Amino acid sequence: MCIRVGRFLFAFGWMGIFATPAMAIQVAFITLVLPNGLPLQVEPGNRFTHVAISATDGHWVHAHPKNGVEAVTDLRPFGQIDSILENPSLPDIDLITVIRLSGLAYDEAYDWADNTAFYCSELVAKLLKLSPVSMHFDPKVWFGKSFPEGALGISPFGIYQTLLKTGGWAEVFPKPAFDPNTPCRLIL
Repeated sequence: MCIRVGRFLFAFGWMGIFATPAMAIQVAFITLVLPNGLPLQVEPGNRFTHVAISATDGHWVHAHPKNGVEAVTDLRPFGQIDSILENPSLPDIDLITVIRLSGLAYDEAYDWADNTAFYCSELVAKLLKLSPVSMHFDPKVWFGKSFPEGALGISPFGIYQTLLKTGGWAEVFPKPAFDPNTPCRLIL
């Protein structure tokens, strides 16, 4: 059994109690690349089509139309990981939360008020306690589905922008390009 207290994860087992620092939380932003090599844009200027959040056991928690809310170890079936943001001051999502959310339905109505089903960015935003914004759905992208214009919600790109503005978050993937002006030491 594991219990999180602050930045520490306590594991209870037959050999006693062990404490380890909890991992920093990460949010993965995923792009779906079209056959022509261009990214699918679900809203103007947005390169992300999916988002997932890290859990303590090395899994990613996300919501997807096929399986609803689930924990996975590999995000590649959902697209190409475009960016990962990390905040070392926040711990990963604990296993109890993962178990509680697993199996909930995918929210095809994109209804922020419904806590019995989630779409990917709604799940991540609510876990991070981010506020929703007024959304716009382009009917050409959303295959003619009708959503209430201006309804509250958030997109993967909205989460990305919000996290970078709030501070404490850094992009850890892709790794920043090498800067030849950065001083370095050769260790022999």
